[in-house]
Amino acid sequence: MLNLLKIDLRRILKDKLFLIVCIIAGVLAIATPLLYKSIDWILIATTESAEDADVLGEFIGVMDATSLFFTSFSPTNNFGLILPILLIIIIFKDTMYGTIRNKIILGYSREKIFLSAFISSAIIICGIMFSHAFLTLGVSAILFNFAPEGMTVSYFLISTFFELLVYIFISALVAFLYSFSKNSGLSIVLNVVFGLVMALIPAALAGVIMFLPEKYEWLAKVLEFICRINVHYSATAYIGMTEKYELKDYLYLICSPLI
Repeated sequence: MLNLLKIDLRRILKDKLFLIVCIIAGVLAIATPLLYKSIDWILIATTESAEDADVLGEFIGVMDATSLFFTSFSPTNNFGLILPILLIIIIFKDTMYGTIRNKIILGYSREKIFLSAFISSAIIICGIMFSHAFLTLGVSAILFNFAPEGMTVSYFLISTFFELLVYIFISALVAFLYSFSKNSGLSIVLNVVFGLVMALIPAALAGVIMFLPEKYEWLAKVLEFICRINVHYSATAYIGMTEKYELKDYLYLICSPLI
């Protein structure tokens, strides 16, 4: 099993597309904070009244390095959406070039092949994603305040752990598509469709909850539960976005991706 994992990791790291992935991660990590800072400068330069300046100051005050750090983990936009697609292309070369058949001939079971694909995907995805996020944090710390008032080191570390669970979940999804689908094109489409559905469902349910009468409070709680077990929604709306985590937050943020 260990030899199989080494083979998969070596194959991914040697792929030319892996270098492209790293370049994209670095460029976006630098460009995103610069873009936000440019928007700040433009807004300040075009602000005419003192009242507008006060409102703008409140908006800019919300922006900080740790907020951009956690935003960079979002699986439904930017690099979080691109990375799984590019990794799918890389690992499916195992099928295109027939090397997966060689693994079976050598006596590796399908379970071990799947497990190796999952572990190697998790190592690569988490490694690149966290490198991208911490580079974003470093660049953002130069341009903005580092963290909002009240954020503690323990909150930051716990939130980072929750992000790790999210991308382990995404790695499992990539490995599933690798085993389930026959080609990379179909897997990419399924991955994108899944991400879009996971992003649209909470938005739609939030609209329904907003207009529900009080007598349907039980239905609002059911719909809220459906939103909270959505890993993509939790990663975007809760991790690093609240002042503190309650017990129910721990349950949602740990149990959903692990299950």
